[in-house]
Amino acid sequence: MRTFTLVNGDMQACNLTDVNVFFHDPAGLGMDFSDKYRQVGNRFVRVTRKSKQRTISGSVAFLGADPYLSYFNFALFAQKDPLVLLYCPNDQAPATSPSGTTYRMNVDVAKIEKTELEQEGYLDCQITLVSKTPWYKYSAISNGIVHEDDLLKWGIQWGIDWGPLDEYHAGIKSTSPTPSPSKLTIYGPITNPFWTHYVNGNETEYGKVNAVIKDSEYLVVDSTVDPYVIQKRSTIDDSLIANLYEASDFTTKRFVTIQNGGNVIKVVGDNASDPLVKLEAHIYYESV
Repeated sequence: MRTFTLVNGDMQACNLTDVNVFFHDPAGLGMDFSDKYRQVGNRFVRVTRKSKQRTISGSVAFLGADPYLSYFNFALFAQKDPLVLLYCPNDQAPATSPSGTTYRMNVDVAKIEKTELEQEGYLDCQITLVSKTPWYKYSAISNGIVHEDDLLKWGIQWGIDWGPLDEYHAGIKSTSPTPSPSKLTIYGPITNPFWTHYVNGNETEYGKVNAVIKDSEYLVVDSTVDPYVIQKRSTIDDSLIANLYEASDFTTKRFVTIQNGGNVIKVVGDNASDPLVKLEAHIYYESV
């Protein structure tokens, strides 16, 4: 059976396939493009293609002893931004199967219609979600143990595809034709970190930041957020130490774009040849 879960800004999760809060009759899960064509004789050539913003709609049935209270609690929950919708097309399929993988979409709640009790004693409320990203699969790899609570927070609650440590040098594998954003974390000590992105064994992108990252610090280069960030942060409490966007080397691309196939990152520095690194990716899919 397919499952839906909504996670809010407080990292609270609401199972939308619960017996008392059930999302049904979903619409808008497929693909939708905005294309422009140029006519050549009696043929038409596509000149541009853009993804349309998705609208996910359906109904949420609030059941149980007090459906009005269930609705009220859900309305409070859904107002705590940011919201992420998790969708597994088939939770009975193997985790290695595309239909058994959990996909995510950053969303806003556009509308929840409140109804009166149905004759059977439950509320059935229309809900509309608008997308802020495509569907994506969250993947991560590391060449060492970093932030062990990630495995709990992301692995259990979010169903993250966390690669074994010995597969770091095999990289993140993407089956999507859509270029996707990533978050690269480089732990100190390292001076002037420089990274090379390999796709299917070929060098494609480079990045560099001219800065000293101390033993108690890490550098984060993140294109999964808006606006993109290049920051130095503390490993003790994750607090921001400095924004390093202006210290980055603008002759390099800096941000890593995940491409179809195997994506490998090699990081070096003036004083480090194999620093501790973590790469996370939002692998975008037009439809799942």
